[in-house]
Amino acid sequence: MLKSCLAFSRMPQKLYPSLTVVSKSPIRAFSIAPALRKHATPVLYNPLSKIKGVRKDPTKKSPLSSLLNNNAEWSKNIHQTDPTFFARSAEKQSPKILWLGCSDSRVSAEQIVGAGPGELFVHRNVANLCIHTDLNCLSVIQYAVDVLKIEHIIVCGHYGCGGVAAAMRPDLNGLIDNWLVNIKDVYAANKERFEGVEDQKSREDLLSELNVGNTVQSICHTAIVQQAWKRGQNLSVHGWIYGLEDGLINELGWCVSSPDQLESVYVYQNPMPTKRRRALPRPKPESV
Repeated sequence: MLKSCLAFSRMPQKLYPSLTVVSKSPIRAFSIAPALRKHATPVLYNPLSKIKGVRKDPTKKSPLSSLLNNNAEWSKNIHQTDPTFFARSAEKQSPKILWLGCSDSRVSAEQIVGAGPGELFVHRNVANLCIHTDLNCLSVIQYAVDVLKIEHIIVCGHYGCGGVAAAMRPDLNGLIDNWLVNIKDVYAANKERFEGVEDQKSREDLLSELNVGNTVQSICHTAIVQQAWKRGQNLSVHGWIYGLEDGLINELGWCVSSPDQLESVYVYQNPMPTKRRRALPRPKPESV
């Protein structure tokens, strides 16, 4: 423990080196041997200390200046059309919809449904997946359901999805293959659905649709959603797909609003305990 909390400031030249104590809290959580204490200096940990800042050169144009100009123009227009918009927006957010979509830059959630700021709570990843080990996605769902009290979760995939296409090929793509294997599982579980579908684009479109359905089921299988249903919260999970070629969204027929629509093996019968368990006594810190 002590070794992980001490950083050597110079090479040892005596029996004991000169040490610097690095602590993320102003309160030291450990003691230092008396022989070392007089050679140790407490220093607060600064996570930004290793980042070298680059000052902006006023004569050099930013490569992203067009985006900043667009933002300034957008802000100006909002101030003119709705002077109190930003004041209201800064107070709180109260969306009724959680959007789980693909990271593809051509599928912008707010834009394709004509929604404004504050109307959608959005989470996007490659190929719009919900994996039960993905704490990022699950944290978003829990916050949306338990805190924001959203009423609808929309899983929106799209035709022409690069992640789906990559999952259908045997090529190695690197780290993302660990992510895409979840789509391969969907293909393997529905292999008979692809019999007789010769055209590759049609096969990819079918897998894109099935992948949306699998994500809908995965969301409904979480204890987060089922606990919301048990306490009577109005919540539905929908499956949509977007067409890049025509800009239209199609409902795929998946709309789950009750655990009665799930396979019984995925349904939790008992609610989570409300009483907190007694914490085990903490062991006394060992003297160093």
